[in-house]
Amino acid sequence: MVYHLGYRFMTDVLEIRLSLSFQEEKMILSFLYALLHGAVDALNIPLNDVGGVFYYQDEVPCFILYDNTPGGAGYVHIIHNHLRDVFEAAYQRVSNCNGCAIDTSCYACLRNYQNQYIHDKLERRLAWEVLGKVLNKAMP
Repeated sequence: MVYHLGYRFMTDVLEIRLSLSFQEEKMILSFLYALLHGAVDALNIPLNDVGGVFYYQDEVPCFILYDNTPGGAGYVHIIHNHLRDVFEAAYQRVSNCNGCAIDTSCYACLRNYQNQYIHDKLERRLAWEVLGKVLNKAMP
């Protein structure tokens, strides 16, 4: 007997593919949560109303941002229309955090209740590097 555990969750999604090299999963996760927090900062979107995951296509990570509301609340459309602002806000968040060391993270930059199971994998330096490359900003 075969059982499938899961359900269909129809909502709005935004797929982001970058032509950058990601050396490790920690970098992927750090970038993903920096993006989600950047959307919160730039667009005043409630953190619990957007989510994100990644998957690999041809060994390159692809990022999916989605509305947590079934049917979609329109947040990913707003993110899509203001993507540069989201990247800028994410960059500012990870580069200006005074709550933690550069090789870790805290609730002021990348951590939240939903990602507590990967807090040990989130490093703001890694997110800062990716965002700096995307925005063509030199790291000090």
